[in-house]
Amino acid sequence: MLDWTIIFPFVAGVLLVFQNAQNAELGSKTSIAFGAFVANVLAAFITFIVWMIQSNGASDINYWDSIGEAPSWSWLGGPFAIGFVLILTAIIPVIGSAVSSCCVITCQLIFSLLADHFAIFGFPYKEATTLRIVGTALALIAILSMSVVDHIRSNYSKINTIASSRGAMNLKYATFCVLAFVAGWLISTMSGMISALAERTTNAFASFITLFLASIGLGIYLLFDFFVMKNQFKPSDLLYLQWWAWVGGIGEAYFCTIAPFVIPRLGAAIFYSTTILAQVPTSIIVDHFGLLGVQKQHTHWNRWFGVLLMFISVYLVTFA
Repeated sequence: MLDWTIIFPFVAGVLLVFQNAQNAELGSKTSIAFGAFVANVLAAFITFIVWMIQSNGASDINYWDSIGEAPSWSWLGGPFAIGFVLILTAIIPVIGSAVSSCCVITCQLIFSLLADHFAIFGFPYKEATTLRIVGTALALIAILSMSVVDHIRSNYSKINTIASSRGAMNLKYATFCVLAFVAGWLISTMSGMISALAERTTNAFASFITLFLASIGLGIYLLFDFFVMKNQFKPSDLLYLQWWAWVGGIGEAYFCTIAPFVIPRLGAAIFYSTTILAQVPTSIIVDHFGLLGVQKQHTHWNRWFGVLLMFISVYLVTFA
């Protein structure tokens, strides 16, 4: 019987899809740096409030001593959060929410397979069996079904009309898919780093300090982008943004807070697989109806086939 906490990663999967779309909408109307910065600051603020509430029950923790005992690599979660938010803010307007999510998901499956098998970050050990490896391979096939067929159908013109040639668009599309894989690796590794830091402190504090450091880094990048790269926008443009474009950080705050609490109970594979079970249909719905400013992409047979493969993949990686 599965632990009741399995509901937390399911909700995280839904919120992460919404967050990525919200950040992309904000970034497309202003700048990628500004969209990522706003989302991260909000996430840091939320986790700070949670930490303040939680610290009443954990007042016996000496944070300074606990921080010193944490592994040095556990502090890299901030830079990894920066990369994850920036990448997805940039690529979703080009390749869509569903393809971005599936690329991220596949990397999460691979990471969970390795994390469980080698007990990375202190995760519970679970052997990488043949069926679990086959399940990961099915996830790759699902991505090919969803992304390549869509790309061919669009004839490279509906995704980005400013491409100078078909070959140039093909390279850009492929590059963005690779970046989505990188984003999946970043968020998976980041959750492990937060978990390691949370073992010495609390999950809320570990999430807050990670997102706080990420906010500082994104703030510096925003200044560089605005004054050096001259990637500027009119402040009046902010008045025309939908309210939901400003709250993308909620999903990131939620994910970072629950990951160090749930992963030790469920294991990396079940945690990420449950997140995936929510991400796949949610991203399909967001694309199909053009929700949260995402370019509408109708759901054809290849996407449903890809969804079926993703569910089989998740089952094999989780339970085989």
